[in-house]
Amino acid sequence: MNRFRNIVLVAISTSVAVTLASCGQDTASIQGADSPSNSDQQSHLDDEATWAKGHGELPSKIGDGLTDTLAVDATFTDLFDIKEEVWQQTEYDLPTGVWFSQEENSPIRGYGLTTGTQQAGSKLEIIFFGHTMDGEPVERDVRIQLTERDGIAKSALIDEDIIYVDKVKSSGTEIYENTLPEKENAAYLLSVEMLNADGEVEDTKLSYIYVPIPEANATLAFTESVYQASDSPATLVLHNEGPVPLSLGVDYTIEKQVGQEWRTVPLEMAFIEIGVELPIGGEHRDDIEIGGLSSGKYRAVKEVWAHGIDASFTLAAQFEIK
Repeated sequence: MNRFRNIVLVAISTSVAVTLASCGQDTASIQGADSPSNSDQQSHLDDEATWAKGHGELPSKIGDGLTDTLAVDATFTDLFDIKEEVWQQTEYDLPTGVWFSQEENSPIRGYGLTTGTQQAGSKLEIIFFGHTMDGEPVERDVRIQLTERDGIAKSALIDEDIIYVDKVKSSGTEIYENTLPEKENAAYLLSVEMLNADGEVEDTKLSYIYVPIPEANATLAFTESVYQASDSPATLVLHNEGPVPLSLGVDYTIEKQVGQEWRTVPLEMAFIEIGVELPIGGEHRDDIEIGGLSSGKYRAVKEVWAHGIDASFTLAAQFEIK
């Protein structure tokens, strides 16, 4: 499956790929010191010198802020399923479901198209999947276009090919391969049109591709810098300025400044293992129960991943309990 890492894989007859959970607000709980069931943990909390060392120096932000207007269009909020009202503003016919559908009798069982956030010069690929190893008859011309977009409107035709497809195998038949232009801060539509013998369009599939400047700009901070233990919970906010979407989990660690170094607070916290997609301009919030923490300086540490630039960052947001 490695060859599908940068494409959307859609399976019709069986479920092959499911992407992520929604973003939103998540809560982890730190039990209070006066809880009888927590007496052993509290004893360990009191012995700060035995805590494991933390991460050392960490930033609270990535990047210096955006300096360019982004090519990505916010209208394409779902790169995997372009909405009909957006589709109608393009030059392409709406999908009919004749070829690309979820029906069992559809000749094309599934398809893969490069989509989403990509690097300049990266590989473009279109793959069709049939029902049998010997091959499902298609016997159609397929018109493929790569167009650069200015918002929703087409600004340039980058490539156009008409390829005759005889049959497609259940293991997958690659019908198109190319590379994206060596241009950053650009957006494209990759279109696939099934043509009949008269050259008329029988069905259409589109994918939106965004090639960002290879950088990230994000900030991690609490809504307040100083809390009382009774203020629990404290709200941690990750803001993504762009130009790339970010991925993160709902997990984090809490560290306390002990002397001149940061040490990890040994809290018993359980997190749901889900992924959160944070779009450009989006925010993710975690509510953190701080009622069991003594006075002092703390920080929450989170790791985030930047789409399309193969980079990860560890951020820390400080707060104080008085």
